[in-house]
Amino acid sequence: MAKRMTDTEKWKKEWFRKLKPLHKCFWEFIRDNCNHAGIWEVDIEAAEFYINSKLNKEDLMQIFQNHILPINGTKWFVIDFIEFQYKVTINELNPDNKIHKSIICLLEKYNIIETLSKGLGNPYEGVKDKDKDKVKDKVKDKVKEKLHLFKNSPYYDIELFKQKISEDEKYKAFNLDYYYEVVKVWSEEGKMKMNWIATAKNWMLRDFKDNKAKMNKLNESTKQIIKRGFDPSSNDSWAT
Repeated sequence: MAKRMTDTEKWKKEWFRKLKPLHKCFWEFIRDNCNHAGIWEVDIEAAEFYINSKLNKEDLMQIFQNHILPINGTKWFVIDFIEFQYKVTINELNPDNKIHKSIICLLEKYNIIETLSKGLGNPYEGVKDKDKDKVKDKVKDKVKEKLHLFKNSPYYDIELFKQKISEDEKYKAFNLDYYYEVVKVWSEEGKMKMNWIATAKNWMLRDFKDNKAKMNKLNESTKQIIKRGFDPSSNDSWAT
């Protein structure tokens, strides 16, 4: 059973105090039922069942416009969830922390960071223009400045890039010159990330699992290090 922190001060906040009891229940429901990255798989029918009241999706989007962001037709992102639960901003998530790395992977999987900064189609359908702008401005303040091109990262310096990657023994076996160029060329297409080291590591990991990784010449010791990195029974872990 998952346990999460709750904000006991929310009852004193005007926006929450003015909610109808039904909508207070809904807010608590989605905060309890979103995943550990703050992403809720939209299921109004389930919410109605557990709250025992009818809900209107459009009304909810309007009421919580400053607190949830529709990612697509099936997912909503609770804007302040990560910062409240983990006491870090999105750009402070640490890929060397297993929980943070998992969150980063989910944010990237659903393209949430880019969606928050650029918008996706028209996820605010039914919301007034001035309110759309209000939501977008709030999100951009939190997220957009965190995204950056690889060339604007300190790790655009190839020596710093290789030094940082090599802090983890398991990644030393990869051809870091190759993966530096991969990341560099990919970013030149306008791709932005909040953590380019995590992006490079994920690329290496994906290639390794697909048996197409570019590796340096491996000795037996290095092979064992990499093998342990993928062995669930080992105390070592690729993600650490």
